[in-house]
Amino acid sequence: MKYPSNLSLLVLLSLTVSGVASAAFDQYTIIDLGSLDPGGVNDYSYAFDINDRGDIVGFSKGADGLDHAFARMRGQTLSDLGQGRATSINNRRQLVGRGAGPNYLLWKQDAAGNWEALDLNIPVIPAPFLGQTIKINDRGNIAGAGEIGIFYWSNGQIEYIATNAGCFPLTVVGLNNRDEVLYGDSMSMYLVTNTGESVLGDGRFAELTAMNDEGEAVGLSAFASASSYFSTETGFTNPQTNQSFKDINNAGIAVGGGNYGSYVASFALASTFRAVIYSKAENSVVYLDTLIPNNPGWSLRIANGISDAGQIVGVGINPAGKTHAFLLTPVSPP
Repeated sequence: MKYPSNLSLLVLLSLTVSGVASAAFDQYTIIDLGSLDPGGVNDYSYAFDINDRGDIVGFSKGADGLDHAFARMRGQTLSDLGQGRATSINNRRQLVGRGAGPNYLLWKQDAAGNWEALDLNIPVIPAPFLGQTIKINDRGNIAGAGEIGIFYWSNGQIEYIATNAGCFPLTVVGLNNRDEVLYGDSMSMYLVTNTGESVLGDGRFAELTAMNDEGEAVGLSAFASASSYFSTETGFTNPQTNQSFKDINNAGIAVGGGNYGSYVASFALASTFRAVIYSKAENSVVYLDTLIPNNPGWSLRIANGISDAGQIVGVGINPAGKTHAFLLTPVSPP
């Protein structure tokens, strides 16, 4: 592994959530991404990630009632990738996640546009975790949390960065396009670069879930059920947003919603979950549903991914009362 060093992490303090739309934020149009069983008893979908091309991955209940991974290429409908969950996609249209078998999968399209799955031969982290346990960057390199420990995969070669040593590693791993890997266990957070592994301090019951190419990181805390941040000066802080952050783009815009429990077994969306967006430039957090002009009745519960183009994906309750994945696209100013 060859990693650049000098990760500088985002310092965020004393945030409050505004229920009023702010002129500092974009406004958005919303698209319902539908499901693989439209109108059926299993009419359900959940989006995890979006790339800069507008391609989206997630999972949907199939007519068989099982979780099916999906890919939605920009402007198209959902493609059923088979049983499993697709959780991360890069700008080369490579995606990773889990299938019906015991190992993680890498999906990519052939010349005819058909999806092919490659078994990575890395055992998935056991249930009941949600599935955001593996990430792929634009170089095609992969990091995640497996049954054995934290792994890094590149060109078919697997390297275990850390193995379980008395405590089970937390489920979400940060990976950026500089191949820097961030992970945690029940005691501390760790950063792996080309100079080795660094301990970032006491991160007990906390996870940093995403890391951008600027080295800014956001996450959540199981202890505080709120957003979690790390700085080399102050350590972990837990601003009282009451919502966890899930992703951050290279402009320093973070999105999230839900709490620690929204990462594990249940996909139930509590009425207290409310998707949020954070602006580094404004140092403020706003509820995403206030940024949709003439909102037709969506309740946005969790925003899981944001692209550098500013598009956002997540899950919410649509006007028909169905739990569906959504896509938010910034409205261009007049």
